[in-house]
Amino acid sequence: MSIKTKFILIFSLITFVPIFLLAFFVVNKVQYHLINQIKEALTLEAELTENNIFSYLEQRKIRAADWTTDGHIRRELEILTDLSTEEKSADKARSRALELGRYILKEKQSIDPDIEATDIIDVSGTVMVSSNPERIGHTEPDTVELDQEYEFTQAINAEFGQAFVSRIIIEEEIGHATEPMLHVSTPVFSPDGFEKLGILVIHVRLKELSDVLSGKKQIELEAKSGFKGRGQTLEIYLVNRDKLMVTPSRFIDDAVLKQKVDTEAVRLCHEKSEKMTGSYINYLGHMVYGASVCPADQFWMLLVEVDEDDILGHLYALRVQIIAVAVLSALTAVLFGLLFGLTMNRRISAKLETLKKIRFGDLAARTIDPADDEIGALGKGINSMAKNLEKSMDQIKEVEMQNTLLIESSPDCIKLLDPKGKLLHLSKGGFKEHGFKSEKEVRGWDYLATIEKKHLSAIKAALKDALKGKITSLEVKHAKGKNIKGASNRVWCEMTFSPAKDTHNNVKNVLVVSRDISDKKQIQEKRHELDLLKTKFISVVSHQMRTPLNAIRWNLEAILGREMGNIAKGQEEVLRLSYDAVKEIINRISDLTTALEIEESRLRLEKEKTSLQELLGSVCRDVLPWCERKKIRHSISLSAKPL
Repeated sequence: MSIKTKFILIFSLITFVPIFLLAFFVVNKVQYHLINQIKEALTLEAELTENNIFSYLEQRKIRAADWTTDGHIRRELEILTDLSTEEKSADKARSRALELGRYILKEKQSIDPDIEATDIIDVSGTVMVSSNPERIGHTEPDTVELDQEYEFTQAINAEFGQAFVSRIIIEEEIGHATEPMLHVSTPVFSPDGFEKLGILVIHVRLKELSDVLSGKKQIELEAKSGFKGRGQTLEIYLVNRDKLMVTPSRFIDDAVLKQKVDTEAVRLCHEKSEKMTGSYINYLGHMVYGASVCPADQFWMLLVEVDEDDILGHLYALRVQIIAVAVLSALTAVLFGLLFGLTMNRRISAKLETLKKIRFGDLAARTIDPADDEIGALGKGINSMAKNLEKSMDQIKEVEMQNTLLIESSPDCIKLLDPKGKLLHLSKGGFKEHGFKSEKEVRGWDYLATIEKKHLSAIKAALKDALKGKITSLEVKHAKGKNIKGASNRVWCEMTFSPAKDTHNNVKNVLVVSRDISDKKQIQEKRHELDLLKTKFISVVSHQMRTPLNAIRWNLEAILGREMGNIAKGQEEVLRLSYDAVKEIINRISDLTTALEIEESRLRLEKEKTSLQELLGSVCRDVLPWCERKKIRHSISLSAKPL
């Protein structure tokens, strides 16, 4: 017999519950928490989608900047620039421009089906090279239109590697599809890096961005979430500063740059730059719950919305069912609660004790409960989890030992740099790490290109500190890519910058020692995941045990309060002992939950003055009933002077 059946049979004989009032309270409470959870979920979805959009745009910018590092493109563009000044070389210049356009189409643009075209525009606004030959020679009428379409002025004034994303527009130009697109612009420099030859512009369709918003992209990447789990009415879309939808609507065809979205969330974002989470009427005139994100200095804002009926429809049906059951049902009870409560207390206390041992590191602790019900299954689950935790900890220790041995035995990559940061010498460990076979391959190598850009400013600062005589250590992540010369075979390295001094104690060069810390990073992440798993497991189990205990306590309170009728003095004594035992177990669960909150830094400790008389009096009041029942004489004498 399951524990659920036992509860129904025994507690239906113990108490008369005002089902109708309880149902009303529960439904309203559920509705309140459901709405709050929906708001939190929408806010989380909006923030995650915002990160995906930024990641998508950043990938586009990185791709554009990466193309400008192509030596062939830079050399050919330099030749075209020189030929453009010679009238007799016009045919030759066009031939080379067409050839370069074909190269870009085949070697670069072909890897991304969302790219409509790729142009290289000179500083005057004329298309010099394009993957679409029809666009060669096309000139925009003025700088204003160039800025609107390509962020031209910013790109002209940008440094090497900087890229800019324009707002989503529809261009009606020769050789350009009449569909909404965004454009990524970045400057192209001459091979020597001194002359700015033009601006590379990538024309990008919105399919992949739309897939990111709809969840299709996550499904393609084998994520467990995506558009299949988004219900009937959940919609995620972008709105520009003109209050126009700039990504496809889930419910209206051809909505991009045509559908006006003038909702409360949009107005709040545009007028006060504030995000919103709550209910409002959407662009279809439906009442929805939504969350908005208003990133600064962007052409877009993000909205995540779901219809109110889609959220609360099932709750309304549940309310009707509960009220119907409450009107037709009224169960009473008188017997057998005590024995059942004591039995449950004993079994649950044993599991609490086992959980406490596991909580404090005794992973060999086990609970014994042969019963074939939910609490018995819970005990088996505790044993299984403890066994898995013990096994996982052993595996982690073994991995730690292996990784430590690997790190200690692996040769380090040692670089000698001049004061400008150029490579003078690379050790054999560095040759092995970066895949070089000869000194000729290393000559002119830019080692910074193998490191992710977010670490470059810290590396430059460490280089300056080393030239001042300071020793600095940094943890950096290596960049990956087929076009990166000398790409590291490591993921993470700890780079130590030390001054290299001459015999006069003057800093002449900088010595950089790179140590592989990829395995250490992985171990830290896995240990953190296990700690979270253990804490979450204990928290969930404690919560699940508190619910039946509270039910037992409420039932005992009803009997002791004589709501079911008078009880004998001997019965009252036994019931009182059971009631106190239940309260003690509940307090233990609360203490365990408090310990978890302290460990997770969710409980804030505030110091304040308190009266010792009040504290002692509170403790004494708790034990007085026990003293009276045991017929123990007692007296309390407190000082009149405040302590």
